[in-house]
Amino acid sequence: FYKTDKGIVKMNCEKINQDSTKIELYRSCLQILQCRWKHEFGEDKLIDPKNAGTCYPNLVAEAAMCIYSFKELAEAANVSTEIILAVIQDREELTLGESTALSEFLNSGMYFLFGKSLQTVDPGTEDGRDDLEYLEKMADRLWRRYGIQLKGYPEFTIYKLQAGECVTYSEFSHAECALEDMLKTLEKKPPRQTRLERVTV
Repeated sequence: FYKTDKGIVKMNCEKINQDSTKIELYRSCLQILQCRWKHEFGEDKLIDPKNAGTCYPNLVAEAAMCIYSFKELAEAANVSTEIILAVIQDREELTLGESTALSEFLNSGMYFLFGKSLQTVDPGTEDGRDDLEYLEKMADRLWRRYGIQLKGYPEFTIYKLQAGECVTYSEFSHAECALEDMLKTLEKKPPRQTRLERVTV
């Protein structure tokens, strides 16, 4: 249940089946998309994130992290922007073909993108500490060898994990890829294999 100015309402927690930390992360992602929709179309159309549920929390997280507009996401899946919005609002589902096209466009695995549980990186776990250490090593290499000081979300993601905060796997993955791409450009070496395909859904 969730307390609002209209009284006590029941949250749709069965579908996302996550603890309070994951629910808060999900709400944050939805709020980002709400702002993006308003910027793109000039109107508030996303549902209240306080009462939101979704079949595809990782899709919401990935859409919040990516640079693409709602229009670009819709074109990639060959659907209308209203359909993409409805999927995020948990009012519609994509077909297999539409899901595959969107997965390829976002360069994300199908099992991850359309999994029922929000995937996160928790620095309180061994995997989470390993992931943080990997980001720190890349950031340290960029600074010591090339004098590059991080700015933007790769830096913020590292700070959050160092502070003991969970982040969505999408946020971690985008920070990871950004750092790997910088090093790959500077050193002409291929990045390590991503952990994306090893995520358990």
